[in-house]
Amino acid sequence: MKLKFIYLLLLFFNISVWAQSDCPEAIIVCGGMDYYGLSAGGVGNIVELSTATNDCHSEEHFSVWFKIQIKDGGTLGFVLTPEEIDDLVVDFDFWLFGPNLECGNLGDPIRCSTTNPLQAGLDYNTTGMNETEIDVSEGPSADGNGFVQWVDVEDDEIYYLVVDRPHGFSNFSIEWTGTATFHEVPYFDNPNDIPLGLTQCDGDDGVYDQMAVFDLTIYQDMFIGTQTDVDLTYHVSMNDMITGENPMTSPQSFTCGAPLTTVYLRMTNPVTGCYDIQTFNLVIPVISGDAENITLCDDNQNGIREFDLTVNDPDIIGNTDNASVTYYTSMQDAENATGAIGPLYENTTPYESEIIWARLEKTNENCFDLIPFTISIYSFEIPPMPINLCDSDGTEDGLTTFNLTVNEDSLSGNISNTSFLYYASGSDLQNDNPINNPENYFSTANPQTVYVKMTNNDTGCFATQSFSIGTSTVTPGTPQNIAMCDDNQNGIQQFDLSVNDSLVQDGDTSADITYYSSQEDAVNAANPLNLPYQNQQPYTDETIWVRMERNNDNECFSITSFTISIINLPVFNNPNDILLDLSQCDNDGIDDQSNAFNLTAHEEMFTGTQTNLVYSYYASMDDFNVGNAIVNPQAYANITNPQTIYTQIYNTETGCYSPLQNFTIEIINPIVAGEPSDLWQCDLHMNGLQLFILSVNDELIANGESNREVTYYPSLQDAQNETNPLNDVHQNSVPYTGQTIWARLESTDGCLGYDITSFTISVAQLPEINYTIRIEDFTKYDNSIAIDIANWEDFEYSMDGENYTNIPYFGSLIPGVYEVYIRSKDGCKTEQEDVVLLNYPKYFTPNGDGINETWQVYFIYFLPKSKISIFDRYGKLVSSFWGDSIGWDGMYNGEALPSTDYWFLLELEDGRNIKGHFAMVR
Repeated sequence: MKLKFIYLLLLFFNISVWAQSDCPEAIIVCGGMDYYGLSAGGVGNIVELSTATNDCHSEEHFSVWFKIQIKDGGTLGFVLTPEEIDDLVVDFDFWLFGPNLECGNLGDPIRCSTTNPLQAGLDYNTTGMNETEIDVSEGPSADGNGFVQWVDVEDDEIYYLVVDRPHGFSNFSIEWTGTATFHEVPYFDNPNDIPLGLTQCDGDDGVYDQMAVFDLTIYQDMFIGTQTDVDLTYHVSMNDMITGENPMTSPQSFTCGAPLTTVYLRMTNPVTGCYDIQTFNLVIPVISGDAENITLCDDNQNGIREFDLTVNDPDIIGNTDNASVTYYTSMQDAENATGAIGPLYENTTPYESEIIWARLEKTNENCFDLIPFTISIYSFEIPPMPINLCDSDGTEDGLTTFNLTVNEDSLSGNISNTSFLYYASGSDLQNDNPINNPENYFSTANPQTVYVKMTNNDTGCFATQSFSIGTSTVTPGTPQNIAMCDDNQNGIQQFDLSVNDSLVQDGDTSADITYYSSQEDAVNAANPLNLPYQNQQPYTDETIWVRMERNNDNECFSITSFTISIINLPVFNNPNDILLDLSQCDNDGIDDQSNAFNLTAHEEMFTGTQTNLVYSYYASMDDFNVGNAIVNPQAYANITNPQTIYTQIYNTETGCYSPLQNFTIEIINPIVAGEPSDLWQCDLHMNGLQLFILSVNDELIANGESNREVTYYPSLQDAQNETNPLNDVHQNSVPYTGQTIWARLESTDGCLGYDITSFTISVAQLPEINYTIRIEDFTKYDNSIAIDIANWEDFEYSMDGENYTNIPYFGSLIPGVYEVYIRSKDGCKTEQEDVVLLNYPKYFTPNGDGINETWQVYFIYFLPKSKISIFDRYGKLVSSFWGDSIGWDGMYNGEALPSTDYWFLLELEDGRNIKGHFAMVR
């Protein structure tokens, strides 16, 4: 029997984005099924087909793969029909691979068709394989008619068919043709056609949580029946059922948490891969209700009341049909339906809430629900809150007007919608005779007991309490003004105002003290100052207001005040900003870098107009920190050189200390040697030895100071020990090797100390100056002289012997004779050479006027051995002469040659040959 299978997986189920678009995930063709509603969804994760690898020259665009397993051999064909059969833009192609190949190694297709119906001029867009065709491949484009020859297949062979849609949008169907058969599809056997589905009550596991445990395998034997080689799996989603993924591991005990749940079953032949699917529903009957907690007032004032539990019946039953409600004191009794209570029930423990369990049961089913709620006695207490006021009405009788309602917010607490009544006595409370105007009640005794009744208007419950009202007076003591030193040097300080607490309390330690920045704030108890308090205006006195009040009675208070101020610190005056450091030389006869200093030298300047000052001096910060001052600052001998001295001023009247000041005392060595010059001489004797006058450095070493003496030594040790002094005229000892001379500078005015410096004497060898001159001439202004010399950077160059340059090149020169100087940079040797830059006139005029009568190269007379030859335009030699000649007069063998151009050859003494031409104009 042939079946039709509506295959909508790719349309309806989110399995894997490219599920059947890859060969490994191909749809397995089973039974006699034809397929309808198929959709080609993309190229998949793997592109198995490309234009270059098949005879039909196309590739995957939107594809679906089929795995065809042959049961009985024969002929295999099919007809593929697009749903949009009238839309010829819709084009389907296919390729068939096999037999018995793997997805990873399909090779070339044995059948394929990529004919485009529009381009081929067809009036249909179906395609496939049939008996009448003889070609095995066709396409692309206009090639073919959409059909190729079907294939002969053998038992148990496997083929892969891929269908692709390169153009248009449409689902498609496949109808199989031919004599070959496919493997049968497993089926779910239900011989008696029983309704499928399972129902289970909540609470089957003792927990009422709208969850139940089901045995899903209850139909398994019936479903399988007589079939063999089948596997039955259970799944929680349709996707998993279709793909066979994520089967349940324990279907015998599946926990369900929804009133209605669908279970998905898949029966698979593991040999052929063919499968069938089935579903059924799991039902957990919804039996639930709600119950309000019941609260009663403590009317009996003993915490015991009788409760009518039936007030919750309507809410518990709700919309449940055929239901009954019973009540229990424990969950176990409710589960077992034993020991029911009520419907009138008296609580057992005063003032403690109890849980009541309602059992909601459907009379026509075995399912029930348990609904807990609480019963409780509503009670509350009012704390006594006395009111104490100052007797400030002018009559010292202890009686005054009270606002009895001031504590209502505190009495209410978290209880909303309350009301209060006040009573002047206990009998008034019993007789419900409240005070008419509790906001303005004049007391009748001091103290007096008053009663309050607070009612919760939502519940009607109330409570009563008594409290006392009374009066008192407050008398503050006298606070002291507070002055602080300006230690921060900004006019701002943190004041501990609380030092005045005990003075203001004046023995009344029960009074509270608070501080304010204004009298108004103090009266209104607004904006109290935080302690410690920081003054607001630098160097400006502030008045602080003190409020003294009875504990817990902010209406009984008194106000007083005091002043806070900032005291300026002593300062180190230095009007001319002089340097405070002290220095002197070590002239006490002991060369130990120490001497007595008068540390008080600047005290008069420091003091200025200040009074009541005491100075202290410290040899170190450690001494300052422990208060170890220098005993005799007028004659203090330094202990290090240099040494920092720390000093501080104390004002004996204000008690304020200045910031710490420091200065340096230093034994200076007045002997500071200047920087001498290195001495050198040229090797005029050619032996590397010369006489040097060392005293030429005296003035530099003395650094311009008088009373200085310079002595020269051959070594540092000699200079330090004052041994082996050198004569003023000294000859170096080693030829061509620099010698270090050590100079010792001392004072002749009594200050101890010396300084040593050094310089070098050396004899410079006369260098070899090997060079060549390279010239560029025969221009009017752009001639040049270049000096080619090795180590050119060791020399300097000049054209006048006075102004030298480091560059061995001179450019932009006019023709002429130049003196070129090359001098070693130490000045020991100079070479000089005359260099001639030539040029020639472009024409001459031998016309007898005495002007420009001859032609000759400019400045060639400095090169007399140079030869000039003149030629006419035909190359004939018409004249030749030497550099010391006056030149050519335009004659040849006594005849005047005509005006025209002539050529010359100049053969210079240095070997250069210069050619050119000029004009003769008569």
